[in-house]
Amino acid sequence: MQLDAHSLLQLWEDGAALDLSMRKLLLLQSAWPLPAPLEWARQTCGRVDWHLLYLRCQWFGAGFDAVTACPACEEQLESSFSAEQICPPGWQLAQLAQGAQVMPHDVMLQGQWQGQEWRMRAPQAADLPAATGLDGVALLQACLPPELAHLAQQADWRAAAQEALLEADPLAEISIGLHCPACGHAWQRELEIGAWLWQDLTRWAHALLQQVHQLALAYGWSEHSILALSARRRALYLQMLGC
Repeated sequence: MQLDAHSLLQLWEDGAALDLSMRKLLLLQSAWPLPAPLEWARQTCGRVDWHLLYLRCQWFGAGFDAVTACPACEEQLESSFSAEQICPPGWQLAQLAQGAQVMPHDVMLQGQWQGQEWRMRAPQAADLPAATGLDGVALLQACLPPELAHLAQQADWRAAAQEALLEADPLAEISIGLHCPACGHAWQRELEIGAWLWQDLTRWAHALLQQVHQLALAYGWSEHSILALSARRRALYLQMLGC
């Protein structure tokens, strides 16, 4: 899971032109290469985000700091939380230290609604690009058998399906509870771990390239030579340059 500076920078460059759904798969395949790369696309949304959360902790730490505007009064709130706080029981990040935990088959959900039995597979990473910009109806219809696709139009059934989904794939929706001290409003802020990780990677890449630029100008070293230095040694050289 730990990539050197050159590999991580190349990963960022390779994903720069991709959309978020493809960036997620690129990150996962780079960290945990599978014989069939598309196998990551068949993993549930929550399982994908579980692995991405682990990568975020390994590469940039387990702490998260956020600034959020209260939707009621627009007060700016600062919040901090850790990765472990958003992991449900049974989904501890330490489990991934030994390698990826992928499901070899679809995760199936089932239940009853108004006396009718229903069955569907849990949404997978491959389902999300097609559902971009659409509501949850289209996503659920893609996961239902054709003869049951009409159920997705029913708000009560969607609520029941959502409950079953979060029980089977609890990281399919990640959120933290926030409370505004100014007006008392409380709400849940949804977290897109893939977007957060990519933002951190982009920020890191820009800072690293700035270091490469400064050291190359000062010493005439190549990018490859500079990236071969440890972060501590690069920092010491920059300190001696007064940067």
